[in-house]
Amino acid sequence: MKGLLLAALILGVSIVGLSIGSTVPVVALRLYQAGASNVQIGVMSALPAAGIMLSAFLVGWICQRLSRRHIYLGCFSLSALSIAAVEVLASTLYGLAL
Repeated sequence: MKGLLLAALILGVSIVGLSIGSTVPVVALRLYQAGASNVQIGVMSALPAAGIMLSAFLVGWICQRLSRRHIYLGCFSLSALSIAAVEVLASTLYGLAL
């Protein structure tokens, strides 16, 4: 059982790492093409890591209060909302940061 849990953990971390590793350079290049300053590109590139660190404080609290089904549905809903928000708010730098 511990081997299966370890494999699932490694797979989850790998997926997150690959997705962030592939999206951060694309966002940086699009910001550069849009004429953003180096500071703005740096801050926008650091936001995914800051979000992961901030969410680490919430994971324990969320896992104690919600079931697995609710957590899954919440993550799916937040992901769909964030993708929709990028389509609507990507025209401004603050909208993209949100």
